[in-house]
Amino acid sequence: SEMDIRSIISIRDYWGSQYLPLAKDKISPDAQNFLSVMKPVLVNVLGPMGKNMHFFLFPAKGVRGQCIADAKSEGAFWVRLGEREFKWRLPLGALSPHKICPICKERCSGNWRFCPWCGAELP
Repeated sequence: SEMDIRSIISIRDYWGSQYLPLAKDKISPDAQNFLSVMKPVLVNVLGPMGKNMHFFLFPAKGVRGQCIADAKSEGAFWVRLGEREFKWRLPLGALSPHKICPICKERCSGNWRFCPWCGAELP
């Protein structure tokens, strides 16, 4: 259930600070309205699987005032669900413009530092 997951989910930032999901009274009315619209959409699209999907919102800023997970900056963050932990390296490749290798001219993911084909450092 949503309450079961809420009790075991957290995120950890690059500096090791852990954050719990925001309580419903800490979520803006606009965000609550958006999520209340999205839930039936998931149910319509995914059927019974959509009924078992839940949204959890976390603070955007960390204890030091920094962005917990800036999708366009270097870093990482982890999502912990019970005993399991999942890591995301940042920046997210999907949000980074592609890079062209200066040596072999291959198109590379925007979050790569080196070309995987020739090993050249990417701009």
